[in-house]
Amino acid sequence: MKKNIKLFFIVGLIFTYTNFFAFEKIVFEEKNEFNGLTEKYIFHPSDEQFQQCQNVVASYDDDNKLRKISYFLSSELQKQTGFQYQEEFYENDVLVEYKCIFSDEEFAKKGIKYRIEKVDNKDNPYMYGLSDGSHSVFFPADFFVSQYPCYNLKYLSALFFRDEGAKGNRYVFSKKLSKGASFVTVSSEIEKLTKHDIDNIQKISTFFGNEQIAEIYNCKVRVVSAGKEYTAYIQKNFARGISKNMFCLLAYCTMGLNENLYLFATAFIEAEKK
Repeated sequence: MKKNIKLFFIVGLIFTYTNFFAFEKIVFEEKNEFNGLTEKYIFHPSDEQFQQCQNVVASYDDDNKLRKISYFLSSELQKQTGFQYQEEFYENDVLVEYKCIFSDEEFAKKGIKYRIEKVDNKDNPYMYGLSDGSHSVFFPADFFVSQYPCYNLKYLSALFFRDEGAKGNRYVFSKKLSKGASFVTVSSEIEKLTKHDIDNIQKISTFFGNEQIAEIYNCKVRVVSAGKEYTAYIQKNFARGISKNMFCLLAYCTMGLNENLYLFATAFIEAEKK
């Protein structure tokens, strides 16, 4: 999972060398979520920091300890990164968490509203979190799902079948879009495979040159994302942890046929309401 971009030197420099920056400081909130003061630093367009972020908001607790910093990115940096703003969280003067909030445009592509990195005292991530804005999942930083790109399934499907060569009665595989992770709702009970399903599984097994795929994917569920239903093939050992109406982050590999996207589940992580 891509590390959050580093804008974090800015506030430290502001506090140390206030005469070096052209900004306006205002009291933004007299009693914040930490029962302390919140200050807002608004950069002047003439300041070079304005190219990165237009303002910074620093929140303190009732002991005047820094607890949160929010960086509101410039329009240019929003376009480059897909982030609308970033936050850092502190405990006992130690940085413990990064949070990146995606722009609306990026949210439409990823289906992810924000991403969290919990870090140790050496700034190394040990836990990742993803949220669609109403539900969240967390998993260890070394869990394989951290290597899966996040998608809104509707957006992924449009990308998958964008080329004319992907249309028609043919199997479609994509090296670039071969795997992903998406928030979905399980819309069915565990179902048995039909002959059509068995053919699909055999086809991807042949494509990857791995006969075990055909052996371990032996049932399926239906999942819904953005109002559209998809078939997700699952391994029998997953069945116990899956139930109808469960909202989860689904990690998967992909295959297309007749402009329908089929998902081969590699992990289900049940989501919790915020």
